[in-house]
Amino acid sequence: MGRQRSGMIHAPLLGMNPRNAALLSILGVSVASLIAIRTDVPKRHSSDSSLPQPPSALASSATTPSGDTGSTAATSALEKAISNGAVPTVRPSGPVQGSPLSFNREAPKGLKGRIMPVSLSESNYAENDKVAFPNPDGTATTGTINSVQSLPNGTLIEGELPSGGSFSVHLSKTAASGHLLFPKSFRALELRTEPSGDTIMVERLLSDIICAPGIPSQPVASI
Repeated sequence: MGRQRSGMIHAPLLGMNPRNAALLSILGVSVASLIAIRTDVPKRHSSDSSLPQPPSALASSATTPSGDTGSTAATSALEKAISNGAVPTVRPSGPVQGSPLSFNREAPKGLKGRIMPVSLSESNYAENDKVAFPNPDGTATTGTINSVQSLPNGTLIEGELPSGGSFSVHLSKTAASGHLLFPKSFRALELRTEPSGDTIMVERLLSDIICAPGIPSQPVASI
């Protein structure tokens, strides 16, 4: 009674209760065969590259498409305008950020669209000169200077843009400020130098720049 048969399965060894162990012993299943089955199963480690990775790991390994078609296209458009005789004011200097605005009369005030970093161009301006401005949408706008004022801290140029638009821009060696107005599309471009010293071109709603239910088409200087 005190000695087990050699074919008897040792329950504690395989982690099963004595009744199941006795049943397997009657069926003739040996301890060695069960141990072999348990040990032959390959172990899978969390580092196995064939296993699905958690979303965070997949996200961190993915590459985010980059590219700035806005400033690249604006640079090309600006260079084309310059080659046609226009004088540059500012040039794109970094990636365009933000999303386009929906320009209409019902749009809420205070919205801002795409923002394009720009660098200042040191140019000489004269009345009747063609002048070019890069736009955050990847284009360039060419206007005609109607007025040039030399000021102690820079130069103020004002004039007309296509389709009844107008501009009034103050430029110096270190800063810029002013607006380009496009009444027919209810939009404007704001040119400004931030306290950090960075100069940017910002898409704005026309209603945020001028206060009128009727949108003027004459140059800013005559409003």
